[in-house]
Amino acid sequence: TVLFTTAGMHPLISYLSGQKHPLGKRLCNVQKCIRTGDIDEVGDTYHHTFFEMLGNWSLGNYFKKQAIEFSFEFLTKILKIPKEKISATCFKGNKNSPKDIESSEIWNYLKESKNFIYVIVAVFFVFVLIGFFIPAPDSLVKQILEFIKDLLEKTQAMSQGELIKFIFLNNLQSSFYGMIFGVLLGIFPMIAA
Repeated sequence: TVLFTTAGMHPLISYLSGQKHPLGKRLCNVQKCIRTGDIDEVGDTYHHTFFEMLGNWSLGNYFKKQAIEFSFEFLTKILKIPKEKISATCFKGNKNSPKDIESSEIWNYLKESKNFIYVIVAVFFVFVLIGFFIPAPDSLVKQILEFIKDLLEKTQAMSQGELIKFIFLNNLQSSFYGMIFGVLLGIFPMIAA
């Protein structure tokens, strides 16, 4: 239980731990989230305290390659963002988890370049795709696409913005932080997607 929902994964914890979801293995959700960790930054173009997070979840159905390919197709074919304007960062690794070479290789293949850098991300897990890639009513998809395109136009002055974040749960079992995370949630061992 949490006081405030800070991520789209909160209502899905039992399903991310292996419990079968009644709607299947590919899910999407829209979760209202409250975050105050960067409250001093609120007011610029990309820091907010209350927002809706779109989530696309694979519960043991597909993993890194397909998730990254789905997102790349969404960004380049649906949103029509030129691939040279897309960049990606991948987990650098630390003493508890290895660096995410696989994701970097997939992005490099899709972009036909070798310029992605590794960065350290301070999270309990190593990079489930934030986005939506499942069948939905055409009217909803159209509204969401219009919103995203409008958002992109308004933020052209920004040098970078986060459109998609991957959270692959593959390293939770071997990670010290993963064990703590799992025990606190009562779901250890975590089952990878």
